[in-house]
Amino acid sequence: MPTPTVLLILLSGIIALLWAMFQYLYKTKRKRVHWILAVLRFISVGALGILIINPKFEKLATQLLKPKLSILVDNSQSIKFLNKDSLSLKLSEILLNDQRITERFEVSRMGFDAKLISRDSLTFEGSPTNITKALQEVETLNRSQSAPIVLISDGQHTYGQNYAMVSKQFDQAIFPLILGHTDHPKDLRIETINTNRYSYFKNQFPVELFLSYDGVKPVRSRLQIKTRSATIYEEILDFSETQNSRVVTPILNADKVGIQQYEAHLLPIEGESTTKNNSQQFSIEVIDQQTRIALISNLTHPDIGTLKTAIETNKQRRIDVMKPSKFLEAFDDYNSVILYQPDISFKQVFERIAAARLSYFLICGPQTDFKALNQYQ
Repeated sequence: MPTPTVLLILLSGIIALLWAMFQYLYKTKRKRVHWILAVLRFISVGALGILIINPKFEKLATQLLKPKLSILVDNSQSIKFLNKDSLSLKLSEILLNDQRITERFEVSRMGFDAKLISRDSLTFEGSPTNITKALQEVETLNRSQSAPIVLISDGQHTYGQNYAMVSKQFDQAIFPLILGHTDHPKDLRIETINTNRYSYFKNQFPVELFLSYDGVKPVRSRLQIKTRSATIYEEILDFSETQNSRVVTPILNADKVGIQQYEAHLLPIEGESTTKNNSQQFSIEVIDQQTRIALISNLTHPDIGTLKTAIETNKQRRIDVMKPSKFLEAFDDYNSVILYQPDISFKQVFERIAAARLSYFLICGPQTDFKALNQYQ
């Protein structure tokens, strides 16, 4: 408590004492009741003074927090297959009981296969194995503090991202203890597929595929994109230790309306450790939505055929050639209008277009009735 606050409390106590003595003991016959009243007055005035001062009591406590050390033990069947299950447990026990480590860290042990498990559930029967997910979950649990990770594993993962690459993005330090052989497994995989959600019927759409390779020796594979009925794209790809990632962007045709399912597949290579990550599915919705344009004219002219052919080059646009009377009957079916050399019969057409504020394109020529056109506009 600060010194000024203590002095104020003492001052309020002295004032309360003087007040009580002045009221009940000064120049009076000091009977027992006067002493009792004086004490009560002292307590009440003193308490009122403390309330006015409103003192604050502060307590400073110091606590030493150790950084966490997480020991991740691979619980997959491959550890038992390599006869390294007892060694794995022994290594983790040494780390848990080492005095030099426990003095500096708060040590905890967890197992993992497809997900994290408790230390008491280590059976080495887990399948499949996702090392990346286990590392990411521990990283998330200890995100706000320093918490290094010791990874005890044979390095074999059944699926998931390449933990050697993903771990470079972690804030926590990772110290691997590798069990078994040190041969680098070969693995081809499709990391990510990016595509649009929609495409228009009879249009083309791009697909972006990110492919990667783990291995030392150069390999060759074939990328295939299939629908339910056929293979629609193929490409031969070469990978090596230095060229271990590829980005492929094939252009596919939207030739069927509705939600279309596709599967991208990398053909396995000899000795590949896992093939589950060689395939990945994606889908896109193909929409049949055309812009209908009315070309209105009373003439037969080559320009009309040229306009229709040029505009319908884009499959999302459709041109209907018609006379003014037919257009008035089907007015609500069109988004835009082309008026080719209008004459006096176009009066109601202009009135409907103006009332609906419909966009139109006007083409004039020798057969245009400019007198009537000036009246309509």
